[in-house]
Amino acid sequence: MAGTNLIKPNTEVQIPKDKLKYAKKLADSHINIESTISGVAYITSASEQNKSEPIKLLEINSATSASGFFPVAFGPSNDIPYNSTLVELTPDEAKKLERKQLDGWPKDWEVGKWLFKRRKKGVRGRK
Repeated sequence: MAGTNLIKPNTEVQIPKDKLKYAKKLADSHINIESTISGVAYITSASEQNKSEPIKLLEINSATSASGFFPVAFGPSNDIPYNSTLVELTPDEAKKLERKQLDGWPKDWEVGKWLFKRRKKGVRGRK
């Protein structure tokens, strides 16, 4: 679980229930495809209550390339009616994020809630 135990969630910003429901659906679809994802977290921001604010997910993936902060944006779909943004980090990059040393990470973005943590290799666990 390298990387997923390091970042303590900030629960000060409430995540709208509807967005959280769709975020969990997105997280489930990703972890079912990629077994190398060790954690998925909802990223909150100061404008989280705004309906136009996208669902933002942080994925810790040992098989991804270290590319620093590189958000990828997606439009709404038939299954997910919100825009979404995905940030995928290696476990080492997650450590940098935890130490607030990841270049480019927006100052008002916080790891708000872990949606998934892989407990042991090959064993899934939802939060």
